[in-house]
Amino acid sequence: MANGGLDQFPMEGPKYPELTLEELKAGIAAAHDAGRPTTAHVYPKEAILRIIQAGIDCVEHGVMMDDECIDAMVNRGLPLVPTMTGMRGAYFIPPVSGSPLKDPCAS
Repeated sequence: MANGGLDQFPMEGPKYPELTLEELKAGIAAAHDAGRPTTAHVYPKEAILRIIQAGIDCVEHGVMMDDECIDAMVNRGLPLVPTMTGMRGAYFIPPVSGSPLKDPCAS
């Protein structure tokens, strides 16, 4: 996962990258060394651009991509597995702030 999803939402915001470029490169290189293709769960533009730069083989979701992301994917010949329904409305929820994050279900 190149960024968070909706499983832990709203404690985990889908708008923000979670892994650095170096971390992504290391994981992708390890998979490629083992002869395995790579794909990444990713929503925001910055995370999409990072996985492309890191050498990913396929983009999953890509909900917040823009023309820059699309151009980069086309230039690399990368496929997209779109899944847009899970993000409906989540983009408009304000970012989680404060520290530490609290589980709204915990008592």
